[in-house]
Amino acid sequence: MKKTIFPAEGHLSAGCNYWASHAGIRMWQKWDETTVDKDLAAIASHGMDTLRVFPLWPDFQPVNILRTCSGVMRQYCGKNEKLLSPDEDGMDEEMLLRFASLADLAEKHHLKLIVGLLTGWMSGRLFVPEALEGRNLFTDPEALRWEGRFLHTFVRRFKDHPAIAAWEPGNECNCLSPLPSGDFGSASYHWMDFVTSAIRAEDPVHPVYSGMHGCPAEAEKQWNLHMLGELCDGTTTHPYPLFTPHCGKSPLNTLPAVLHSTAETLFYRGISGKPAFVEEIGTLGECFLSRERTASYLRTALLSAWVHDCREVCWWCAFDQDHLEFSPYCWEGVERELGLFRQERSPHPAALEVKKTMEFLHSLPFEKLPKRKADAVVLPVSRQEKWKSSYGAFLLAKQAGAEIEFHSAAKEELPDAPLYWLPALDNGSTVSFSLYSRLVEKVKEGACLLVTDGGNAVVHHFEKVFGCRIEYTALVPREIRFRDGENGETSTTAPVTRKLVPVTAKILLADEEGEVLLSVNELGKGKVFFLACAPEMTVLDEKKPQWYRIYRKIFREAGLLLPEKLPQIGRTLHEFPDGKSAVIELNYSDAPADGIPPNGMRMNFAGKETIFPSKA
Repeated sequence: MKKTIFPAEGHLSAGCNYWASHAGIRMWQKWDETTVDKDLAAIASHGMDTLRVFPLWPDFQPVNILRTCSGVMRQYCGKNEKLLSPDEDGMDEEMLLRFASLADLAEKHHLKLIVGLLTGWMSGRLFVPEALEGRNLFTDPEALRWEGRFLHTFVRRFKDHPAIAAWEPGNECNCLSPLPSGDFGSASYHWMDFVTSAIRAEDPVHPVYSGMHGCPAEAEKQWNLHMLGELCDGTTTHPYPLFTPHCGKSPLNTLPAVLHSTAETLFYRGISGKPAFVEEIGTLGECFLSRERTASYLRTALLSAWVHDCREVCWWCAFDQDHLEFSPYCWEGVERELGLFRQERSPHPAALEVKKTMEFLHSLPFEKLPKRKADAVVLPVSRQEKWKSSYGAFLLAKQAGAEIEFHSAAKEELPDAPLYWLPALDNGSTVSFSLYSRLVEKVKEGACLLVTDGGNAVVHHFEKVFGCRIEYTALVPREIRFRDGENGETSTTAPVTRKLVPVTAKILLADEEGEVLLSVNELGKGKVFFLACAPEMTVLDEKKPQWYRIYRKIFREAGLLLPEKLPQIGRTLHEFPDGKSAVIELNYSDAPADGIPPNGMRMNFAGKETIFPSKA
């Protein structure tokens, strides 16, 4: 059978991460089928079709060690000290039957399951079988043996259940144990290869997703996106602003914070080369955002994920856990009020918003939304700040009216695009000579290239390509003041002082002292732009609204046809095979804008305008 990626391209799935309403992480020990049935009915009745679920590792594989004199190991045992023979897997049959009941109930309520298999990390607490306490769960041979047995037994048991949609190694498994740095990510690679191979040996049909959070783009680091793209069928984001660098810089349902989940998911997709999903999203409770604003935030996250083909948005979590008095819930207040529903299953405004939004999407006159038209490809190159420069580029492009995709600068292939963008190029950037040469050839064939200077940007044949001679460079910051013609004087700081002398380039923008700030040079059939600072690295913090105007100037000079629009509105174009098209505009602000409701949408499809939420 052919492997099917769930959800499919052009479709959006909504769901939540599930622990039973009465017991949280103790749901398997305190199993109550009636409660679970009612939980799933409530979830399904609010427009959701997906659950991410977690067989807690020590509950399902309760192996321990029996010892003799001086602590010498004698034999492994399972639940109730049942002695285990050398080839037994240590799995608890009662727990497996309870998971089967959960799967049956999910099927009953038309819910698909994404299963985090080795769930040893959950809500700030480590859960592992007693026999593995203190062992490195990524490298210890005994730990790997029991992990392999768990994976083979569990996947073999449930691979044919119709509710299963996908597997994951576990929940945020990069938190299970420490790994060494400086080994080019090989330790995490070998563990992930071991786990995904074990899953696929039993089930070659269902996809395996990463289930990770906070994964770097740098190939030399553990759990990097290149490795996950090679070994997994999809990558996942957990876009909490509190735990993600450079995020949460505004109220969550306004710019730039409201773009976080979409930007990070597209970043994961571009670097890994695999589909990416928003599988854990939340506001961390009322201490961060009101219930009403949370509903608006979730609506925008759903709509934005839909138009950018992020495919899935799963909330953390299904039910509030403020009635639970054991760890991890008694450790951190942030773990207690995160649900779409209260314990007794009454919905919070966010749950009602999911239902309303999904009902709206299902009512549209087409089933599948084609991919949006992209204007540019961003190649993240900053050695230490690939994510920050990429998030800043996404914000600036969205405000200016351009649509971007990300692509790894470490990969040999280079997709066709009208414009290539190297944000925040610096002397530690990873731009190989072969990539640079291919970019130059693309420009000569008619494409455009934009480079912004993140600090002593070093490229080959600078004068020949960019049309400016570098008179000198001093490794000290330079304060730049300029007027952009629309917002009066603006200032920024360039990380280095560099004097550029135009040779064949045209100056599009100069500072108050007449020094080159933005230039363009014709090269073959295309154009090369150089911006002598890197707003991508500062726009998230500075909140200077004029920066997007400079990028709009660049994009239009590059020949991109950008609409006149407000910066808080994102605009995407989707072309259907039958010649019809949809123009979708999302209002990423908490106030009405150009006739679009706060955190709402306007769509023009085949000449018909639709606004959501409706004004009625």
